Amino acid sequence: MKIGIRSGVISGLGYLALLALAPAAIMLPTILPALAQQVATPVPLTPAQTQAVQAAINAAINGVNPALTGAARDAAIAQAISNATTTAIGTYGAGAIAVATTTAINAGVPAATVTSSVITASVGAGVAADVAVSASVVAAVGAGANAGAAASGAIAAQASNPNISVAALGTGLGSAAGKLEAAGNAGAGSQVATAVS
Repeated sequence: MKIGIRSGVISGLGYLALLALAPAAIMLPTILPALAQQVATPVPLTPAQTQAVQAAINAAINGVNPALTGAARDAAIAQAISNATTTAIGTYGAGAIAVATTTAINAGVPAATVTSSVITASVGAGVAADVAVSASVVAAVGAGANAGAAASGAIAAQASNPNISVAALGTGLGSAAGKLEAAGNAGAGSQVATAVS
């Protein structure tokens, strides 16, 4: 349903939608911090481990054939990020999720591509899906990515991976929304929370 605003007046359906959403808007600041407690944050990497993962992700992205264009290039970059993330998690643990995500975002890869690739690789490497979703979305937003785009990548990862349940996706996104809210980024928390509903 779209909320219509014409000449400064909210249409009848829009008014009803606002009335229905008002309790959620009032409760959202109360709910989001509670959601942040549901999913643990992976142990951060040491500076040396962080540098190693950054180097691996950048090398993977830069190693994609420059002759590829369009969808073929996008798919190759996604696969390169996924492969490097799988290796990094196997070596350093789930703390590599945040580093892989931020490194790829800082390299200019679109947020939805990054979160989808990193989440899929993380789950394939044995990380719980809700932890992978939360860690990747929070890291993407922390690196300056649009929260809605980061959340859409998580949704795409779930849609294409039978090992990521809808419940784990919801828990991970809810946790990410709560963590963003608790960190003072209410706008991003709300965008991610919207993806959960």
